[in-house]
Amino acid sequence: MVWLSSAVALASDSPDPAQDAEARRMFEDGRAAYDSGNYQDGLNYFQRAYDLSARPGLLFNIGQAAYRMHSDDRALKAFKAYLAATPQAANRAEVEQRIRELEQASGGGTTPTYVFSPEQTARDGGAALWSWPESKDSLDKPPPASEPVTTKWWFWTTIGVIVVGGTVAAIAIAS
Repeated sequence: MVWLSSAVALASDSPDPAQDAEARRMFEDGRAAYDSGNYQDGLNYFQRAYDLSARPGLLFNIGQAAYRMHSDDRALKAFKAYLAATPQAANRAEVEQRIRELEQASGGGTTPTYVFSPEQTARDGGAALWSWPESKDSLDKPPPASEPVTTKWWFWTTIGVIVVGGTVAAIAIAS
């Protein structure tokens, strides 16, 4: 496919700042479309962003959008290209599982591409990347889930102060 060969050609080139800015705009538009359930537009924007920037993280987004549209062959190719370009990807196990699922569904061969309208039920395919892949050789992760308040030092300090203060007050009142 053309986008795969352009990735190899662009991987060693420094990005043109104007072209990279345009790719980022395409990514943001793709993320908005994807988040609103318009996977076809999301896929188109992610593909254009990838064509401009060759950032491997965008291959994951292309795969996710294609998967949600039941475009299995395109999703499979994008996920395989993503893992080839980012062998140390943090979500490697998840992507490998998705590849196995797609290969199993197709009987090991390629599957026909079916594009469903947004009104039809899409697969539960998870989210695309949350942020712009900042470099060609690293993948930004989704923002970490917030830590529970009970893991914060100030929480336990406050609890300790309240307990000690309550104990002192109870002793003072009782005497």
